[in-house]
Amino acid sequence: MIFARKARSFIRKKAEQLLSFVKFKHTFDIVAKKNIFLDHGGTPQAHAELLSSIKKLGYKTKMIYVRCDVNVALKRAVEREKITHRHTPPQMIIDRAELIARLVPQYKGIVDEFIEL
Repeated sequence: MIFARKARSFIRKKAEQLLSFVKFKHTFDIVAKKNIFLDHGGTPQAHAELLSSIKKLGYKTKMIYVRCDVNVALKRAVEREKITHRHTPPQMIIDRAELIARLVPQYKGIVDEFIEL
């Protein structure tokens, strides 16, 4: 049990370091006025804030949203687990779908172009 706690702590620390690096890199790209491609799941409120901030700096923003029915996502996760042995908790998929449903209208109001597939 102690090993599992240490492992979780180590993984959390590495994830935080990676997140800090990504934030730093995007900050550098924004200051340098580079084109930015951000591929994400759409659930963090911070992404909406980032889009709002870069629009104020003169960036043109475009979002391509690929809609996936929750039941389809749940089935895909089960099939993927059989191949990759990577488990995705069903509740996580359901929770993320609810978050995205709440954030999509906000994204539509922020970006210059919103494409839904």
